[in-house]
Amino acid sequence: MGAQGGIQALFDYPIGWILRPHGLRGELVAKLFRARRSGVLGRRRHAVELVTAHTRDSSAHHDSSAHDDGSESGRSRRVLRLVRFTDPSTAVLQLEGIDDRTAAEALVGAKLYVDPSDAPSCLLDEADGLYGALAIHAESGASLGRVSGILDNGAQPVLALGDEDDPILIPYVDAFVASVERTPEVTRVMLRPIDGLLSLESDEPSAH
Repeated sequence: MGAQGGIQALFDYPIGWILRPHGLRGELVAKLFRARRSGVLGRRRHAVELVTAHTRDSSAHHDSSAHDDGSESGRSRRVLRLVRFTDPSTAVLQLEGIDDRTAAEALVGAKLYVDPSDAPSCLLDEADGLYGALAIHAESGASLGRVSGILDNGAQPVLALGDEDDPILIPYVDAFVASVERTPEVTRVMLRPIDGLLSLESDEPSAH
């Protein structure tokens, strides 16, 4: 999601939250919602969006001034300088502009969001790329809704479909996922029938 005319779209994919400061140089310990493989950040510049306890703006865009100072809006966007894993679900982050412990302490509890189309591979994996994808019944072609979240059961990623409060949960394994189809316009994840779960066709029209 790029900036257009000084307006930046919200990053909409949550990956974790800030647990505590680390050391005296502004580093932050982040707890991730899903276990990650260890990795390095690389040379490309990537950003994260931090949302503090203030209510997250429900509008589609926000003023570009929030890029540098989220004190009023409760949201700020920072470039990642460092990602270092201490265990599969905990990482030490260093963010541009957060240079001392006082600044780091102000971000404790903030939720971390990324743009899934432009995030470092050490923070996202193949399953994360299905966030927002259209789920399709592999046999009938019926739409089953959107992938509204990616969870983790300790063994593999789990796709959450539909209602965020009462989702259908599908393990991201070959037994359930027939294929993934990507085009510039849309990503579709084709799901095999599952007795008692996806055995009935959706009432929604088929996707073409």
